[in-house]
Amino acid sequence: MKRLQEFLGIEDHYVPELCLSGIGITGRASESPFFEPFEVPPSMSKKDFYSSTRERSLKMIERVKFMAQKGDPKLASAIWEKTQKEVKKGTMGPPLTISQVEQRYGPDFQVTPSFGLEQGVNEAGAPKYRRIDDYTASGVNPSAHRTQKVPMCMVDYIGVMIRAAAQVDTNIHFATEDMASAYRQVPLDPRDVRYAITGVYDPSSGEVWLHEMYGQPFGAGHAVPNFCRIAEWLARCLQRLFDMHIDHFFDDFFIVEPKRTIASAVHCMKEAFKLLGFLLGPEKSQPPTTSCPILGIMFDTSSLSRKGVVHLSSKPSRVQNLCSVIDKVLMNQDLSPSLAASIVGKFGFLCSTLFGKVGRCCTGPLRQRQYSTLPYHSVSQDMEVSLRLMCAFLQSAPSRELRLRHQSPILLYTDASDVPGRSPQRLLGAFLFDPLDQKSFYSSWAVPPAVVDRWIPKKSQMGQLELLAAPFACTTWQDRLKNRAIILFIDNDSAASNLVKGYSAKTDSTAIVGSFWLQMADLRCHVYIDRVESKSNPADGPSRNDFTLVRSLGGVYTPPRTGTLGDLTAPLPSWFSAPKHRGERGKHPRTRHTGGI
Repeated sequence: MKRLQEFLGIEDHYVPELCLSGIGITGRASESPFFEPFEVPPSMSKKDFYSSTRERSLKMIERVKFMAQKGDPKLASAIWEKTQKEVKKGTMGPPLTISQVEQRYGPDFQVTPSFGLEQGVNEAGAPKYRRIDDYTASGVNPSAHRTQKVPMCMVDYIGVMIRAAAQVDTNIHFATEDMASAYRQVPLDPRDVRYAITGVYDPSSGEVWLHEMYGQPFGAGHAVPNFCRIAEWLARCLQRLFDMHIDHFFDDFFIVEPKRTIASAVHCMKEAFKLLGFLLGPEKSQPPTTSCPILGIMFDTSSLSRKGVVHLSSKPSRVQNLCSVIDKVLMNQDLSPSLAASIVGKFGFLCSTLFGKVGRCCTGPLRQRQYSTLPYHSVSQDMEVSLRLMCAFLQSAPSRELRLRHQSPILLYTDASDVPGRSPQRLLGAFLFDPLDQKSFYSSWAVPPAVVDRWIPKKSQMGQLELLAAPFACTTWQDRLKNRAIILFIDNDSAASNLVKGYSAKTDSTAIVGSFWLQMADLRCHVYIDRVESKSNPADGPSRNDFTLVRSLGGVYTPPRTGTLGDLTAPLPSWFSAPKHRGERGKHPRTRHTGGI
């Protein structure tokens, strides 16, 4: 590693030595040039941590026993079995009693409670369990001083990798490799082993046994940058040594290359890891293919050569796991703030695989429960409809597309005005320019009072009108917009922001936003939304019954088409609910009719 370090000029010079000496999890974090500055000072002083380790350790032992006996026996057994496998591998020490630990370290040690999480099911349908060590409860994390943040690879970055590789050859394949017991492959500084004594419940004896930890523990705050430091070193080594198109997300390494080179890339990676002493998990290895799950998302390049399109979809097991959690909530009619936050987070991740921002609009009631401080956890009708909609979106909404080649995008401008005393009082305007045939069009729609009456009453409805202008324009020119790329310009910051996010804090606004993204998914429009200054917005005139500018630009009038936007017989999509305030403080949840799905 030192020879490669010098030869390849890898920026973090200390990594090879740290693989021998280990990296600590207490005090000030070890720093790396790979990462960005981000200071998080400790919330517990060194004095408070070191002066109460024994007392806190006894509490942690009791906590482990209480949690295990209160929880699922199958979970406790699974965690105990996982621990015994680690002991056999040598990444954890043999079981010790509290007196044996005291004989070894005196009073200067810290016990960390271990607990288990059931993480849905695996591909075979069997339950998945993970053991996590609670270094926050033990005081190690609160007393640690964080100084950096780790830039992580995201789904969109993989799209960039695909686009770059496709410039060489559009027959793109994927391959992935996972490190086996990844965190344990990075040694813990021996000086910190005494503060990483893990308490695990033994279901057969009813006792809590204590184990020394020799690798980076999953649950320690510093363990995340400590491991990522090593993984980043390995990725840069492979990139520079073999010109390999590879990157990683924690311990998941993925290769994106043309079919003709990917087999040799996989071979080089495996041999390099073997030579450097790092282990890969063969059970998680995915050989080269055009359809592959990466970061929990299915990437499919089978249509890339013919259509120039990459399809992104949710990994079936992730959808199944989230829908199973939602089914339990609906069956038990119980939703805690922490579980609501978990569902919102997981659903938000899966929404990134749906076309546009479809689905984000239905999370409002759960966000309200997420920030609730009230003691009741009952499921309201709004929440029930929202949860059912989540499953419906995940199971039926179109998947995301990444197009490598777009026709020149259509430029679409929208605007709205609300002038009391004017007839009509509320007007929407829109202007479209299509570079393919160099044609311009404009339209205007007087919003009926009956439509506005269905919104939340307020002095000004400009926010809702500015939002409504977007689906109005897309409905008017839907035949031209279908399967096209669009740059949508809006001169209202709030409206642009809500459309970009896919939801709003206002119930009536989020209904409009949700309808817009459903429309975009139906038309398969690839939309980029940005703000334009009012003076540069050609839709400003049509929104005020002034057509002088748009006609001078060669614009041709198009009669407004409003579809269900102007259909007063259509039910208001109030199931796109959202909280009007953060939390439920002091108010009992209201039950109201929310309409059908």
